Amino acid sequence: MGEKTFVCIRDATIAYIMNKKKNTKSFSCRACRDQKLVTLQSLISTIFILETLVKAGVRVLAFSGDQYSVIPFIGTEFLIEEMAKKIGLEITRPHESWFQGVQVAGWIQVYGNILTFATIKGAGHI
Repeated sequence: MGEKTFVCIRDATIAYIMNKKKNTKSFSCRACRDQKLVTLQSLISTIFILETLVKAGVRVLAFSGDQYSVIPFIGTEFLIEEMAKKIGLEITRPHESWFQGVQVAGWIQVYGNILTFATIKGAGHI
């Protein structure tokens, strides 16, 4: 109370994670769940596909549940943001809530008029 609150704490989260010794030693960004390996490489491949679509003029909505622990939305947001910068898209609608009726259902950020990143409140992977 009495302090400013920021919608996105990505920078603080990244700084915390990157300063952990065990993470700097194994910076392959791997997470294991149910003996399936999820890597940063698979996300980068998806980002390449999204970039190709955006460059071709296809409107893209990328979204993540805000409660999926294997691939948190913060990582997806970071990759989307970096991709947008790379291809020269400016933020046209910065972090704003979206609603289902009167209930906040997540937030969005729009780049240009072609790429939107959204979170879905309370959702996981499926």
